[in-house]
Amino acid sequence: MALHLAPNPDGSWGGTIDSLDQGALGIPFSNFKLEAGGVVRFGNFEGIVNADGSEITGKLNSANGSRPVVFRKVGKIEVLNRPQVPRRPYSYNEEEVEFDNAVHKLRLAGTLTWPRNAARPVPAAVLVTGSGPQDRNSTMFGHQPFLVLADDLTRRGFAVLRLDDRGVGKSTGIPGGATLEELAQDAALAIEYLRSRKEIDPKAIGLIGHSEGGYIAPMAAVMNDAAFVVLLAAPGVPGDELLYEQGQAVLKSVNAAKNVRERQAELQHSLFNAVLNEVDPVKLEARLRAAVAKFKQGLTPGELAQTPGFDQQMEAEVRSLMVPELQSLIRHDPAPVLRALKCPVLVLGGALDTQVPSKQNLPAIAAALAHGAAQDYQIVSFPKLNHLFQTARTGAPEEYAGIDETIAPAVLETIGHWLEKKWGRP
Repeated sequence: MALHLAPNPDGSWGGTIDSLDQGALGIPFSNFKLEAGGVVRFGNFEGIVNADGSEITGKLNSANGSRPVVFRKVGKIEVLNRPQVPRRPYSYNEEEVEFDNAVHKLRLAGTLTWPRNAARPVPAAVLVTGSGPQDRNSTMFGHQPFLVLADDLTRRGFAVLRLDDRGVGKSTGIPGGATLEELAQDAALAIEYLRSRKEIDPKAIGLIGHSEGGYIAPMAAVMNDAAFVVLLAAPGVPGDELLYEQGQAVLKSVNAAKNVRERQAELQHSLFNAVLNEVDPVKLEARLRAAVAKFKQGLTPGELAQTPGFDQQMEAEVRSLMVPELQSLIRHDPAPVLRALKCPVLVLGGALDTQVPSKQNLPAIAAALAHGAAQDYQIVSFPKLNHLFQTARTGAPEEYAGIDETIAPAVLETIGHWLEKKWGRP
């Protein structure tokens, strides 16, 4: 993170904060406080400025406890090293494209790349992002995995369409305001758009979905008869089971105490049960707040003291569970959709994935495909890779930004070789 501070005319302090890992810059804040003794407070951070003002040492509080954070005064913000990011000029065609979702009155925008001087129409892939509002490059933690993947596939002879999510970049709509089914409709319309392009083989258009996109891509494939599906770190179990296991795996990866993991599990079960069993928004919010209140009553004063800002964090949790996208994820069972797939399917997972643990999800996907319509599928697990398919040490999300690698070359080669074997070079 980078903290930019400046005095206001009234003598108070303000400024902005950058999340360098996620590429989110210039986020304003207005609650910065500099108190007696050099005590600094803003957001969920509290710390102390040293004597010469060169360092702020403190902690960042969250629902899972506190983490030490040190801000140091620097002359220049460090630039993250991302050696796999391609640089222009590219050796292939690139075009900004837009098309409409007429049903929801949306304009979806993205980038289409395809080979130059192809002798015939080329096969194509639509890239489907994971959870949360993401741009067309799936930018996160300073990485742009969809840009890297699109570049690799286009150099291999494939067209690739990557899109801004609803309400992100040049796409219209409300971020997080769509269900999985509605996001699948967007992906299905992307296939339809590609079929209108003379450069592309209309019978060889498929989808590549990462994380939550692994829920969405099979749905879109069934909707619009996709030629193939590639699932990257995709969930294979119902959404509530996925999020519960995800929470536990992340806490274990950072060595959270057993009692913290147990409290988290207790709260998640209560909240997810409310989402699963109530669809009326007013009644659901009431049930969520009742679950939080009951959970808080069960905490000791000492446990509450260990989680500063508990009420604010729980409020944020309740609000997030009122978002349609997250609700539909919690309620979604991917097995029936996976069984309905008829096209070739490639499934990749990382053994160190703590967000969509491969030990939980790869067997579930394999079981669904084995009892389904797909006759051609392959499942590959990579032993040292995390959720983003980076070579990692523990797989914890905290490692993502510190790893220079965006996507392990073995993963790019596996996807590219599988597609080349099916459709060959143009």
